[in-house]
Amino acid sequence: MIKGKKDSLVYYVGDIGCPNTAKAIHGMNMSLLFNYLGYHVTCFCESWTHQKITSRNPLIEYKYVKRFFDNGKLSSLEWLIETLYGFKLFKLVKNDIKKKKPSYVVLYGFEGEKKLIKFCKKEKIPIILERTDWFEKDDRINFINRNFIHPKVEKYMKKYDFYANGVIAISKYLLDYYKSNECQAVQIPPVFEIDFKNKIVKTNNQYLTLVYSGSIAKSKDDILSLINALLEINKKNIQIIFNIIGPTEKDLPSNLQNTNFSNYGIHFFGKMPNEEAKKIIKQADFSVLLRQNKKYSKAGFSTKMAESMSLGVPVICTKVGGSDTVITNMYNGILIENNEYQTLLNILYQLLTLSKTQVNYLKNNAYKSSYNLFSIESNAKNLKKFLESL
Repeated sequence: MIKGKKDSLVYYVGDIGCPNTAKAIHGMNMSLLFNYLGYHVTCFCESWTHQKITSRNPLIEYKYVKRFFDNGKLSSLEWLIETLYGFKLFKLVKNDIKKKKPSYVVLYGFEGEKKLIKFCKKEKIPIILERTDWFEKDDRINFINRNFIHPKVEKYMKKYDFYANGVIAISKYLLDYYKSNECQAVQIPPVFEIDFKNKIVKTNNQYLTLVYSGSIAKSKDDILSLINALLEINKKNIQIIFNIIGPTEKDLPSNLQNTNFSNYGIHFFGKMPNEEAKKIIKQADFSVLLRQNKKYSKAGFSTKMAESMSLGVPVICTKVGGSDTVITNMYNGILIENNEYQTLLNILYQLLTLSKTQVNYLKNNAYKSSYNLFSIESNAKNLKKFLESL
């Protein structure tokens, strides 16, 4: 551990309080990174009925805003107003700052950003924004996100973000963007607790085994061509197993929903706790990350990809200039040019020719790379230097 000042405190603010969500896992791991630098962390979160995180780490504390409506239209309206303006979250943080001033305030998201920046400047507390994605309007998933959330995000990222003391950017794309606008910025990719002494699971599968974990919503991943390629490859007999975590058959187009996927080696697990998902991922030979060549793919950095590599599972990913930039083809993962059916069919047939020794070579290198890229220890010095510059 790199020691910070005695009783140093970081306030981490954002929608990170609902257990087993990607945001909550990210928030916890970033809190552990600040812990490693010697800081206590207090997380200020939106309230989720009957779903709150109870931290067992004495250096991490969670505080929740009060929620007035538990369900229905009023609950959705309450969420939208808080997302757009952050009244409750700002009030909670402000009242706590009056009791004990933190060394830094980190805002993960946009709730109450304008008010929080102004207040922290007044209190002479450095405020840091954490930026992890950037979507085009058409890539947002529904009417509310496209017509209410998107304009707000664009306004903040193109104007108000520049008034903060600094920015933690998850990708080189965002790092370059903020630096080009003369902001203090540092790149911190998704981080994990990675014990380099742990042994990865060597492949001993009867079939080549792939895994996908995530969302196949409009703005996210594309696995339909992969499913169609597997329906062809496994038509006569199963050669490849594909385990899918998150989506179910109901998330697929109607023309595929009546298919008996288990007869083709394709298994849907639906949503599950992250710890359970990791057990399935760890047993796979490869995970898949098939994204389109769009802004969100470049600006974001796939947490699931980083987590897969940290479990010793190399990733098959599309070359889009985002998360894929950490992959060296056939060394610690597989790079493909696009997500088209024929491209995927060809790469799957190539993977079937790999020996277990070759697969284990890729798994070992993915694991080694993950420690250098995504471990808390490997990112601590960069963050420490950035904090000291503010």
